[in-house]
Amino acid sequence: MDSDGRKQFGAYLRALRNEKGLSIRVASEQAELSSAYLTQIERGLRNPPSADILGRLADVYQVRQEEVMREAGYLKDNEKPLLNEEIDRAFRYVCEDPEFSFGTRLTNQVITPEAKATIVMLYQQLNGKVILKPKDVDALIEGN
Repeated sequence: MDSDGRKQFGAYLRALRNEKGLSIRVASEQAELSSAYLTQIERGLRNPPSADILGRLADVYQVRQEEVMREAGYLKDNEKPLLNEEIDRAFRYVCEDPEFSFGTRLTNQVITPEAKATIVMLYQQLNGKVILKPKDVDALIEGN
């Protein structure tokens, strides 16, 4: 991303933060980032961060990750976010839990992202853990 693009994205993030009335310190703590790093992004001194960090910032600013990723240049206007990576990560977590083994030890079978998300959501309800956010599942469903 060029300097103008970085500055535009930084101004966008700063506007989101200001809309929520958050200081750099509070926003960076909530997103588990250093305040210096967030300041550099907002000033356009750094390229947009990874999808993981953008997701944390989206949560703090209470906007959809898709919106932030689009502004960062990771998505085109008509493109839906790829949640498969996040769903796969959550599904692997469920599969690795030795106390939740029923139906997750499948070999050489393709499981759709929707099916994985369903298994993860059931796991979360049974265990009270949040590893896949409901808004991510909603975004997946809306994308179809």
